[in-house]
Amino acid sequence: MKLNRTIALLFIVFNSLTALVAGASELPLYIDMDLPSQNAKTPAFQDIVSSLRSSSQLGHETIAEVLADLKVRFPDFFDYYVLNYSSSSLQGSSRALPRVILHGNGNLFLAFNGDAKARGYSDLEIIEFKGTSGYEFRSLHFPKDGATSRVDANEISERIGSIEVSKPNPTVCTSCHGSQARPIWDPYTVWPGFYGADDDGLFMYGRAKSDYAPFEGPDLDTPAYADLKKHYKNHPRYKNLEGILASHRLLTSPKDRINRNVTKIFSDQMSRRLLQGLEENESALETIGAIEGCRTSYLPDSLTQSTRLRLQESLANQRQRFAMSNGAYSLFSPVAVEFMSGPRLASNMTAYEIALSKYAQRNLLDYSYTRMRGYDLQDGRGGLHALSLMARDLLKRRFHHDVDFHRCDELLARLESPVP
Repeated sequence: MKLNRTIALLFIVFNSLTALVAGASELPLYIDMDLPSQNAKTPAFQDIVSSLRSSSQLGHETIAEVLADLKVRFPDFFDYYVLNYSSSSLQGSSRALPRVILHGNGNLFLAFNGDAKARGYSDLEIIEFKGTSGYEFRSLHFPKDGATSRVDANEISERIGSIEVSKPNPTVCTSCHGSQARPIWDPYTVWPGFYGADDDGLFMYGRAKSDYAPFEGPDLDTPAYADLKKHYKNHPRYKNLEGILASHRLLTSPKDRINRNVTKIFSDQMSRRLLQGLEENESALETIGAIEGCRTSYLPDSLTQSTRLRLQESLANQRQRFAMSNGAYSLFSPVAVEFMSGPRLASNMTAYEIALSKYAQRNLLDYSYTRMRGYDLQDGRGGLHALSLMARDLLKRRFHHDVDFHRCDELLARLESPVP
């Protein structure tokens, strides 16, 4: 009996040590309870390949057929997506036939469009999050859907039937997404060119839903979205979609925060990468963990001025793109401007950038996912919230205490002192 207990104890200790060693290279991803998709069963890239093979064996080699096969295997995956009607990507789109970006729990993004005359109709685009090593992009070409492949022949990894599978990060992807390939997304609270562009709400009765100034153009989104919901089941690709299109609500419910959810997914993933290597640095974890909970506005204007200018530049860019995609100019309200470029946000961003540079020799812009790079603190929680929460979680795991918010001045003063 004693021997059995000893063996059982050793087995438990061994498993604990194995988990600890395994966790040393990959930080646990912060679980955001506000994300409805966090428990969705999402395919990995190899699952996509498996689906391609099974479809090809049945003689199915179109995007619609592969999507139908994936729907059987991963139904949850088709509940979570965003709809892009003014696309600057390799896949064209329109309000009637938008580009769909499926994301599930955020480990894999899969994009397709629905207009046979639009660019990229014969391609599936894939981004897979590979943990702290970053993202891996793929392009899948379906000749039976028409057009020729945009991937160079020497960048094709394999052919499954007629379907061409690219190698990781082909030139056609990195030419836009960079050599260290990352997603391209817009910061909270405006996503030009997407349904729900205005803080995840449609334009109703000629006015924006949230606290923006009146929308001065015709209400284009609401009737187009209603028509899309009415007819999507007749489309060979869109008919697989569930979620918002299958619901009886317009895109105005707090539950339908489809664009903000993607912003938060990217924010959480970037946080995970930024903290890599700081797991055993108590000072770094305390300082980064304190930034969200402590008032960082004590930082002098000389430190935050350049960040404020960058945020204002981002606002101007969003306003311009918003006007282009919606056919009218819209002013942002003082409340929105304050949230998106005010002193609190500028001060928080500055504090994060100083801490990351000081403790990890890491530049926020090298990890940024936003269109203009470097504005990722606008994630709908008043800041890169997950970064502080992950730092605090690591602090508790490794050093068995939380941030002492009574010591805010002392903790944040470290930002302006040299590394000990």
